[in-house]
Amino acid sequence: MNIKDFFRIFLLSFYSSTLYINVACKWRNWGLKFLLQLSIFISITSTFILLLILYSINFKDLGLDIEKKFPQLNIENNIASFKDELKSPVKIKNNNQDVIIVDLDINDSINYNNAIMVFTKDKLEINLFKNKIYSLNYEELSKITKVKIIDGDLIIELAEIGKRYSIMFLWLVGIPLGSLIYFGLSLLKSGFYAMLASVIFKFSNNSLSFKQLFRLANIVQAPAAIFSVLSPFLLVIFGPNSLIQNILSSLYIVYFLYAISVNNKYLNTK
Repeated sequence: MNIKDFFRIFLLSFYSSTLYINVACKWRNWGLKFLLQLSIFISITSTFILLLILYSINFKDLGLDIEKKFPQLNIENNIASFKDELKSPVKIKNNNQDVIIVDLDINDSINYNNAIMVFTKDKLEINLFKNKIYSLNYEELSKITKVKIIDGDLIIELAEIGKRYSIMFLWLVGIPLGSLIYFGLSLLKSGFYAMLASVIFKFSNNSLSFKQLFRLANIVQAPAAIFSVLSPFLLVIFGPNSLIQNILSSLYIVYFLYAISVNNKYLNTK
């Protein structure tokens, strides 16, 4: 299957009942080559979207005044303390959303997982979409920054370092790693839904074999892939578990049931 054929099938998968009939009744393979090409396409598209988002971020232009609002912290024996007489927690917000929290009375940020950066008594914790993704104690942080005082300028510097490393990671391994992960997960999804459909329709008039169902399950990954392409934007705009994301994620099941129904109708009229 060349690139032209791939994009033709990709576009037809959004609306063509004829395509789904041909996939089930005329194709003889498992549809794996199309699924692999789709995985590469989705990985390339999603990676470049993420890169565009990262390149567009300028932490100094976010209007948070982090350099002024962030309280200076002294680090001694890997324990943080306020340089000035302040009480925890200190919060820096953006549109009423906590972005950075400094609470030196706690050891864990579990109560502040809605914030991106949380400074506790003995470590810095990074959260993304309410999930902790990284934790760095102050000894490790001092090795990176070579300083014993944490201030707003250092926060901006750390954010820029994180941005650069994220961009480097995406350029080096984003596309191949994303392709492999998407392909593997899609195979599991296709196998699961094909098996489930086989069991459900075993005692009905459905005459599609597991291999046919598996091919259909692979092809309907294409219209459902719009969710994967748009997910970086949706996460940034709406956050996790938004209604729009849930609707888009259900496209796969809707198209899979549609593909089965048009084939059953076609086979019953033969």
